[in-house]
Amino acid sequence: MSDVPLNLSSLNAEQFEDLIEAIFRGKLPSDAKAEFSLDKPSTGSVVSVIRSGRGQDGGVDLVVTTMVTDCITSRLFKWVVQCKHRTNSKSIGVPDFSKEFTFQEILDHHHANGYLLVCSTCPSAKLKARLDQLTQDSNHQHYVVWSYAQVCEAVLSDESVLQQFFPQEYERQRGLVEGRSIADWAHQHRKSISNDAFAALNDLVSLDSSRINDEDDKK
Repeated sequence: MSDVPLNLSSLNAEQFEDLIEAIFRGKLPSDAKAEFSLDKPSTGSVVSVIRSGRGQDGGVDLVVTTMVTDCITSRLFKWVVQCKHRTNSKSIGVPDFSKEFTFQEILDHHHANGYLLVCSTCPSAKLKARLDQLTQDSNHQHYVVWSYAQVCEAVLSDESVLQQFFPQEYERQRGLVEGRSIADWAHQHRKSISNDAFAALNDLVSLDSSRINDEDDKK
């Protein structure tokens, strides 16, 4: 699929949360019935995705558990995910967060290892600096931000998510892929196609082989 901007402002806040949940659920093992085991880990995979309930959770929307593997062992890593959505281009800043909980308290409350902030726009420089400092000051906790670019990258890497949340863009990109003619492909790869194969393609789509041969002779 082509890497093009997506109109995240077309979603409301709840739909944006649904989108982020779908991104992570798309990374779950294809066999949902398969039992997870530390003895047979799937490196970098998502193990579980839980939608957080409303209440005293510090604004957490998702709890995502992944598998991390190094040269010694494999271990579970729990992320709390908080989504912040804007329908305009305004950045997400420190004032957008509840003063009732600190970022560290949110992690402690959920017994988590990492905090992921997902923005439909981008974080302010002050907020990004604060989260980076928290990571530097901690021995084991990580604070990460996904901005608009990372969200788009994640959506475009999963066609099912793109189709579900941005059906018009999905159909547009699908049309671009399917609309690429056999003739264009054959002209582009002429040097790697045998004469017999090229002749068959020529019969199929009425390629102007003499023009191609002329171009090749000139080269």
